[in-house]
Amino acid sequence: MAISSATVQLSATGQVVVTNTDTDETEDLAYSGAKTLEQVRVVNPNDAGVYLQLWNLDDVSNVTVGTTEPHMVLPCPAETTQTYVIPAGIVFGTGIIMACTTNLAAPTYSPGAPASAVTVDLLLG
Repeated sequence: MAISSATVQLSATGQVVVTNTDTDETEDLAYSGAKTLEQVRVVNPNDAGVYLQLWNLDDVSNVTVGTTEPHMVLPCPAETTQTYVIPAGIVFGTGIIMACTTNLAAPTYSPGAPASAVTVDLLLG
């Protein structure tokens, strides 16, 4: 599938909003470079829950979903919008790669594909 994403620089604050409307089990580069993750919004239209996986990397060739352990995993129940606010932020020193899966099998979170793409918004500072 084609990736539909947009990055918007909020000039007054230095924050960046990254939106990916086609998040699935395929790894996508959300941001290249150091940023602090301040907020995440996951919109899951599927009738099954999904797990947003984030890696602190800037090259998708270094990530294999289901093999490479993610830096963090955020669940989103079926047919819901889940927002995570991270007051102190989480530093991603290299970049952010993202993917969504339907399986929860730590530590690698095997790559079950969501039936429909998930929309993810990241607020980076």
